[in-house]
Amino acid sequence: MKIIHEELNIYVVEAFYQEILEAYKKSDTTMDMQSVSTIDMSAIQLLVSLYKTCKEASKEFHLLNVNAEVEKVLHNCACDFLLKAVNE
Repeated sequence: MKIIHEELNIYVVEAFYQEILEAYKKSDTTMDMQSVSTIDMSAIQLLVSLYKTCKEASKEFHLLNVNAEVEKVLHNCACDFLLKAVNE
């Protein structure tokens, strides 16, 4: 699923939730983060929840094309071990 939001924050998290819910139903649990320049804790919580849901359903979960700034935020909040980035 290609994420269309440049900023993943509290202001777009509800719409983002609906988008990933639809993607999850279609088994698409690869999030292409190429367009995402910033992320806040509300979006990280949503991604961690999706990771956990995928794990419980024995589905793969991946973040693709994560930029250095977003990787830094994930690392600083100790979520990088769950939300591992794979860059193409």
